[in-house]
Amino acid sequence: MRLSSWRVWALALAGAAVLTILTTAQSYASRRLEQVSASWERILRIQAIDWFAWALLLPGILTLAAAVSWHQGSRAGAAARWTGAGLVAAGLHAAIEVAAARTLGAVPTGMPVPTMLMARLTETLAASLIVFAVIVFGYYAARHYGEATAKEQRAAALEARLSEARLEALRSQLQPHFLFNTLHTVSALLPEDVASARRMVTRLGDLLRSSLATQGRHEVPLRQELAMLDQYLDIQRTRFGERLQVSIDADPDALAAQVPAMILQPIVENAIRYGVEQRPTGGAVSVGARRADASLLLEVTDDGPGAPSATAGSGIGLANTRDRLRQLYGTDHELRLENSFAGGSRVVIRLPYRETS
Repeated sequence: MRLSSWRVWALALAGAAVLTILTTAQSYASRRLEQVSASWERILRIQAIDWFAWALLLPGILTLAAAVSWHQGSRAGAAARWTGAGLVAAGLHAAIEVAAARTLGAVPTGMPVPTMLMARLTETLAASLIVFAVIVFGYYAARHYGEATAKEQRAAALEARLSEARLEALRSQLQPHFLFNTLHTVSALLPEDVASARRMVTRLGDLLRSSLATQGRHEVPLRQELAMLDQYLDIQRTRFGERLQVSIDADPDALAAQVPAMILQPIVENAIRYGVEQRPTGGAVSVGARRADASLLLEVTDDGPGAPSATAGSGIGLANTRDRLRQLYGTDHELRLENSFAGGSRVVIRLPYRETS
């Protein structure tokens, strides 16, 4: 806990003023109830001298507490050290009180100062030690809380940086994987259909530009994600022609929802690989998006033979998607790969619904 000097003085004076008012009111009310003659002006003067004397000592006590560790040395040594410091503080407090009381005429001036000082110290020693202990323990409690809070903030910041690094690694994993598959298709088309190969390269350039435009952003609006998906599907339509039928059905009120960038492309790629590419007659892939209360539901379905085994969902596409969702949303998401009743496979993703702030 670090306090600038002006904040310490402001704290000391404000605390002294509040305690003066409270103790004056309590003392005056107590005497009135006991039907003892009491002057509130005199009580106020005595209480003000008491608490403002502690206000003068507060910066020094806090400086001492900041400079010396509470557990420094042995327990016996620490107890002796702090007891001595408390006695010194009690003596200084009594001296300030006597000096202020004599100056303000709150006590008779005929009594010798040493006698008055000893009497005041004897009268207030126990209370002074308690106040001193409260100040010191209060300081250490506040410092411990501040250090614990700072440690938690550093840990949270570190975790955020680690999560960011993991997301960047996962995202960078997608692009070379997709690029390799597309270039492989282009090379296969070149001997047979140069025009289609050129068209595919052009579409690939458009898609890569769109992908680069989202660098540094892990989430994009669904409408932007669907536009990128359509660029990807143009490449696949060039490759498969009429063998590939694709439909996209997205509710208008879901288009502003934030989704992970390139979340749909690897899932659609899997659907084409397992549901369309394996069949001589091709097949159909459908993409759906809708809002369900506080969630966004994304669904990719194909009419192929269905997921052959549990390992079909463990390739780079779905494995990468699972990791990205875990990094972005923790446990507040769901990803399911299942065979649909009508045949084929279906991937369902549930995300928390949120729009761009």
